[in-house]
Amino acid sequence: MWFAALITVFAGLSMVSNVLFWSGKDINLRKRVPFIVVIAFVLGFALVSSYPPGVLFALFLAYALSGYVIYLWRWAKRRRAHEMKTAKQTKERPATDKTEQ
Repeated sequence: MWFAALITVFAGLSMVSNVLFWSGKDINLRKRVPFIVVIAFVLGFALVSSYPPGVLFALFLAYALSGYVIYLWRWAKRRRAHEMKTAKQTKERPATDKTEQ
C-alpha cells in the first residue's frame, strides 16, 4: 500500500514539476532505419510479451526516473561550467601587491 502511495505522489509531483522528459517526437521511422533498429524493436516486443506487467512497469519506471537523471546531469554540468568560469576569471585578475605602495 505504501508503495502505491509513493508512486502516486511521485507521479503527481512529476506532472507539475519543471523537469523535462524526452517526448520521442524526433523519432522518424518513415526514413531508412538501420537493420539493428528493426532487430531491437523485435527483441523489445519479445521481451514485453514474456512478462508484460513487470517489463512494462520497469520501462515506465525507467522513463519516469530518466527525466530526473537528465535534470541532475545538466545541473551538474552547468555548475561545473560556472565554477570553471569563476576560476578562470579569478586567475586572470591581476594580483595587487600592497607592499609595493
